[in-house]
Amino acid sequence: TRSLPYASLDSGLVFERESGSQGQRRLTLEPRALYLYTPFREQSTLPLFDTGLPDLNLVQLYRTNRYVGADRVNDANQLAFGLTSRLFDAHSGTQYLAVSVGQAYYFEKPRVVLPNETPSTRDTSDFIAQVSLTAYKNWNLEAGIQWNPEDTRSERSQFRLQYRPQNDRVVNLGYR
Repeated sequence: TRSLPYASLDSGLVFERESGSQGQRRLTLEPRALYLYTPFREQSTLPLFDTGLPDLNLVQLYRTNRYVGADRVNDANQLAFGLTSRLFDAHSGTQYLAVSVGQAYYFEKPRVVLPNETPSTRDTSDFIAQVSLTAYKNWNLEAGIQWNPEDTRSERSQFRLQYRPQNDRVVNLGYR
């Protein structure tokens, strides 16, 4: 058995205002910040069964453990910050556009690593950005990028086109 304390403070705000010539749209600005502290505990002697390191995305940016699986718990002293803006129809609530960006800042570099994982030497995570657009009726477009500011290059990008002819049917076409 093992026990490992952690502390997190997750906060966000939603600012919204009417938009459009007749107030038919609603525009939001949604900042979010997560501070996470988990002390270092040596775990290299514990067996590793199914734990992995997922791709960095907007969901992963706000998780309290950077690993998926129960075999490792990361140490952390970090602040993740993101900003989302959405455009809605004021009457129906239909979302037309969502734009999100985010990045994590490390006050201490993580020391817990998986076998064959290179320890990070950076003070920040990669920069994450995502755009979702309701293109026309049942058509949606989504694009995302993971940008490495240190090497000034894209680590990952993805594009997705979705068609929903009915509530119980969907066709997705994606490129990653």
